[in-house]
Amino acid sequence: MATKHGSLFRGRIGDKVYYVVDGKQRVRSVADHVANPRTDEQQSHRDGFADIVRLSSRMADAHTLGLHYIARRKRTRPYLYFRSINKDCFTPNGQIDYPRIILSYGSVARVDITSVKTQTIKRSDTQAITITFDPCLNCGNADPDDEFYLYAYCPPLGIGTLFRPVLRKSGTITVTLPKEWLLNIHLYAFLRFPGPMSSTPEDDKPSAKNRRGHTSSTIYIPLP
Repeated sequence: MATKHGSLFRGRIGDKVYYVVDGKQRVRSVADHVANPRTDEQQSHRDGFADIVRLSSRMADAHTLGLHYIARRKRTRPYLYFRSINKDCFTPNGQIDYPRIILSYGSVARVDITSVKTQTIKRSDTQAITITFDPCLNCGNADPDDEFYLYAYCPPLGIGTLFRPVLRKSGTITVTLPKEWLLNIHLYAFLRFPGPMSSTPEDDKPSAKNRRGHTSSTIYIPLP
């Protein structure tokens, strides 16, 4: 049903829809029939879209942080940007190419993973994962206080965990996970520049101000 605002109409009257653009009246016809073919290709596309929407929701803890800066620059939301850059990671048969998933993107210098070790902790029936990485402090944009984030995702359970970060200069991170996770788990990491200390005026550190919130590209870490 249309409503009138002054001399302008908004809404539907019969087979016409009235709307306003920049203060000017516009009108369009309502389609008699909307094509909705359920071809195999159409159905595959819809299933793929549903899959990526579901995955973006489950991985929100990681990509909300890892894609925040680049999404803000592109004037969009992290979850929308996640969907746009990861849509090709879904195969027609519904499989997900997890090593290709992108959770972060940016100019911060990433690190090289030098070793990954797992160890069973019998008392608590958990698995400890220790990841050692090269701080790469000789790079021009590798700040020793960059934060190294590790994210673990378990597809059968549909849940993930973003662990508390360690500083780049530490060179190692150890986390614990339930033992059953190790049967099917994917590990991702990225670095984030935290920005200037709150006690330091931002204007005194322009380079730090410009880098605040920047992240590195996603690092996929295969288990041994």
